[in-house]
Amino acid sequence: MANHIFILATVMLLAGIFGGLVNYYLYGDNDPDATSLPRCLVVGIGAAFLVPVILDLVNSELILETQGDPSSTVNFHWVLFDLCNCESILYHKHVRSNIRRRSSCERAIRNGPS
Repeated sequence: MANHIFILATVMLLAGIFGGLVNYYLYGDNDPDATSLPRCLVVGIGAAFLVPVILDLVNSELILETQGDPSSTVNFHWVLFDLCNCESILYHKHVRSNIRRRSSCERAIRNGPS
């Protein structure tokens, strides 16, 4: 059991790092800040570790099903890596669009009706 959890955490960590690097290279040109790489990595790792929560919300038993079956664990780890990677890339994009939308709404409120 502990070995299974360690492997899952390692897969999620690697997927989060990879997703954070992808986000950095996709959006790094728009953000010249020196702290953007660590920020992208932290957001990617955090988003990757949200995947088990999302799987639990949709009542998926993917993690429990692979715990005892060694033949399906390799395929499951690739699926988990892909899910975590997609989540870390899309989460960053979702956060950026919400920040942009919020700041445009705040500007409209500050300027008042035109």
